[in-house]
Amino acid sequence: MPPPNWIDLGPAPPLQHIWLRIALPQARFSELERQLYEISDPKNARYGQHLLKEQVTEFVRPDRRSVEAVDAWLTQHGITGDDRVRRSVAGDWVTILVPVAVAEEMLDTVSKLLP
Repeated sequence: MPPPNWIDLGPAPPLQHIWLRIALPQARFSELERQLYEISDPKNARYGQHLLKEQVTEFVRPDRRSVEAVDAWLTQHGITGDDRVRRSVAGDWVTILVPVAVAEEMLDTVSKLLP
């Protein structure tokens, strides 16, 4: 049942292309969070210091094993490092362009749409 004020237009056309965004776990996020608290706390010796963009990128960069697992999953569905795959600078987000039918297969939602 769709949320209130939504109109059910039926299933999406299987050949319609959509962008899917996949978030990978940020390997050192807790360390980034700790440092952000430190530089934001007037009582801390590091107060007012800033992190460089490159430092933040390193904190949110996913573990190599996460990247490999997602890449293997994409390859399993015929999606390789072509123009349909975009990655954030840190690699913690992967965006892919796929037909609805492929997205349904990847996310195992096909059977859930059938009565």
